[in-house]
Amino acid sequence: MNPLLKRLLHLRNTIDFPLRSLLSFSTPYSGRTEDKSTLFNSLCSTRKKSAEAREVGMRTRYSLDALYENSINHEYLQNLTTLEFLEQGITNTSAAPKIKLLDIGSKYFCYAPAIHAFFSVRHPGKPVQLTGIEVDAYRRFIDLHTRYDYAQYYIRTIPAARYIAGDFLKHEGEYDFITWFYPFIFDYAHLVWGLPLNLLKPREMLAHAYSLLAPGGTLLIINQYHQEKAVQAELCAQMLIGPTSQEAIQSSFTDSQVVRYSTVIKKAY
Repeated sequence: MNPLLKRLLHLRNTIDFPLRSLLSFSTPYSGRTEDKSTLFNSLCSTRKKSAEAREVGMRTRYSLDALYENSINHEYLQNLTTLEFLEQGITNTSAAPKIKLLDIGSKYFCYAPAIHAFFSVRHPGKPVQLTGIEVDAYRRFIDLHTRYDYAQYYIRTIPAARYIAGDFLKHEGEYDFITWFYPFIFDYAHLVWGLPLNLLKPREMLAHAYSLLAPGGTLLIINQYHQEKAVQAELCAQMLIGPTSQEAIQSSFTDSQVVRYSTVIKKAY
């Protein structure tokens, strides 16, 4: 990254980030919906038919009818993709009487229904408690709603779900499963997304995530690109928490050419 651009972005973000927290006023977001008949129009005809059939199966399996009817297309697609990543990355279940879940860097948490539905199906009859945490929760969209506003909408029907606006490194608790989609590994993405460099702490955040796992707990990390996967593996090795697996994962619902990887870390009992 160009050093001058890096300094300029850091300076801008150092000013903008705390301002967003200060101007955190919220107005309830009431949701929007779109016609789902165009959901897979970006795919070729063969893939489109396959995606449509898979979507119907997932909607039935995970009881997504309400989400289908009350979401816009790209947010519904995020839920479908999240379910595919969870199906490929999480193969174990928990013996805990209550399943406690944590999602790190939840943005506006539009995929919260997918996480809750997946673990509810995997643990029938057990209460599932979902927590999302986001350090930049008051980033404001063009409609003037914040990420926090949107998150409250998407968790409104999920029992015992909560969305925390705060620094993950200050969060405490114990969780059976932790998900972490696209953590910032390199400074470029971190800066482009509006965060100052003093918040870029991939090693410290990984260590803290591992410390919050209950005995026997599982941490699922989704990275983009091979370079991020390699650095993620190196961080795990440095901390002696070698991943159980690192695999390339795919989504049948999008035409994205970006290669994504799952890193699964399991904590011993």
